[in-house]
Amino acid sequence: MSHSTPPANEPNSTSTLLEKPSVFVAKKHHLLVRWSHWLNVPILLGLILSGISIYWASPIYRHKPDPTTENVDVAADIGIWICAHVPGLHQYSSPPDWIYNHMSFGPGMLALALRLHWLCAYLFMLNGMVYLAGLVMGGGWRSLLPPPDRSV
Repeated sequence: MSHSTPPANEPNSTSTLLEKPSVFVAKKHHLLVRWSHWLNVPILLGLILSGISIYWASPIYRHKPDPTTENVDVAADIGIWICAHVPGLHQYSSPPDWIYNHMSFGPGMLALALRLHWLCAYLFMLNGMVYLAGLVMGGGWRSLLPPPDRSV
């Protein structure tokens, strides 16, 4: 077996101090911008789910009776289909309410869904104002402007 020496530019395995390359981290956005950006995720999820609940709870959105089940509720028909075709859900206690129990407040909960929807809408607007404040305080508003014309 032959022993070879490492090249001069590689650190020796017996050296005690290894130089670590320094990393420069530049904060590009203000803290308010970053927080308000990620706060949009739960707010928009609340808007979507409460909007679906409003749609399902309102009696205006009834469809013609299904010829097989004679049901006028689309979500109930989807729940019945899911419970009939997804393994492990065949013994679900109330197949027509499966969608309501998993994705909304339930049938007939229009007032609660409307209140939550308006709350999420106001939180979304407030979060937008926080985002704008973060843009102003951090100077990020400059990146929203077009670059200056340098052809003159």
